[in-house]
Amino acid sequence: LKVEERTIELKRVNEQLLADIVMRRRAEAALAAEARFLRAQIEVAKVALSSLRPEELAQPLIETIGRAQGYANGALWRVGEDGRAVTMVAAFGEGSIRFVGMSHDLSEPTSYIAWIINTGQPAFRNRISESPYGCSLIARTLKVQALLGLPLINRTGRVVGAMTFADMEEADRFTARDLTQGTVLAN
Repeated sequence: LKVEERTIELKRVNEQLLADIVMRRRAEAALAAEARFLRAQIEVAKVALSSLRPEELAQPLIETIGRAQGYANGALWRVGEDGRAVTMVAAFGEGSIRFVGMSHDLSEPTSYIAWIINTGQPAFRNRISESPYGCSLIARTLKVQALLGLPLINRTGRVVGAMTFADMEEADRFTARDLTQGTVLAN
């Protein structure tokens, strides 16, 4: 009787383990599909930014990428010829467009965009108001809660700009999954 009870229990545990394995494989497949989608977006951005008229593509490009990921606001930034400043060349989301044309000095320690460009690394910062970056004009005006920054890197390895995305409602919006977009290679 005890052997039968133990056998039934082991079968039940085994069935649960098999069900857990199936669920895990499905979750892994979904994450892999999302990563492929994000890589495709990067390739689209690379082609668009290398076109003969990137100034015409900047606005629809940043908006398309942002909306596809469910981001409320976003901006595309370009490093100036002298490499000392970065300028917002396109934006989307409530209140963001008025900042197009705004420049930041790349040596400014409280500029999130300067930090992304200077490090050349994708990064996110949740609870932005609790950081030095929360004091920027854009962050204060738009009441930014969280930021994601993705550098744009040309073929020579030089950072030529960045994409930033913001959330104004959820202070813990971004995770490491958002970083799978990584850096974007731009011509």
